[in-house]
Amino acid sequence: MFKKICSVLIILCSLTAMCSCGENTTAGSDNTEVTQSLETEYSDISEDIEPNKQTEANTEEQKETQQTSSYSIDALDDLENKIIEDIENNISPLESEYENLSNSISSYDVYVNNIESVEAFYDKVSSSFYAMTVKAYEYSLTYADAVINSGISCDDMYDSIEGIYDCVYSDVGDALYDDIYSGILDDMYEYFYSGVVEDGYDTVPYKDWYKISHDAYSYWDDTRSDCYDYWSDMKSDIFNLWSDLRKAFFEDNLEKAQKIVNDFREDVEKLKES
Repeated sequence: MFKKICSVLIILCSLTAMCSCGENTTAGSDNTEVTQSLETEYSDISEDIEPNKQTEANTEEQKETQQTSSYSIDALDDLENKIIEDIENNISPLESEYENLSNSISSYDVYVNNIESVEAFYDKVSSSFYAMTVKAYEYSLTYADAVINSGISCDDMYDSIEGIYDCVYSDVGDALYDDIYSGILDDMYEYFYSGVVEDGYDTVPYKDWYKISHDAYSYWDDTRSDCYDYWSDMKSDIFNLWSDLRKAFFEDNLEKAQKIVNDFREDVEKLKES
């Protein structure tokens, strides 16, 4: 009897152990399936993400290496002629407009009645001057692109980049300074502030005259200061572009030169947006 009881107990223990093993095996199988499922999902997600990352990387790389020059190294003389012609074509209308404006204002009283026209012209001089400095930046970038994309040796690039200094830094810089800053604006000072406005000193009450005179000087001075700042920044930035590229070409470091051009391109885009 005792032996039967023991046998029954042994059988029951065996069955219990087998059940436990079955549960563990099932759990392990379930865990394996979940892990495999997660790995599959992660793999799918990775496949979705990687191309996007690659696309973004390619886009950034394209931005970094984007070249916008429409001029070849053999056409730099044409580019220089276009630069000078474009700047002259922007300065000439301002000179004509100033001549018409000054001819239409012959006395203090006429000036007072046309102050808004004079101030509007000051604003136009300032905005036009700024636009021309931006053109100078853009032309410098076009010139740099033409040289760096030419495929010539760095020694030849070193010589070719000289045009940025000669044409843009010197010629365009001198034209803006001589024809507008020391040209139109100096003429406006002499004709309006020291001319027709000064003439009103003896003809109207001092209080009235002082306000007109003060405002005339302030508008001229503000415009002249703005133009000088635009001109000075342009000269400094373009000189640095030319100088930095020369150093990179001298070092035979085309990668460094490309980075200099790319950084300059970003600065030009910011100027165009402001």
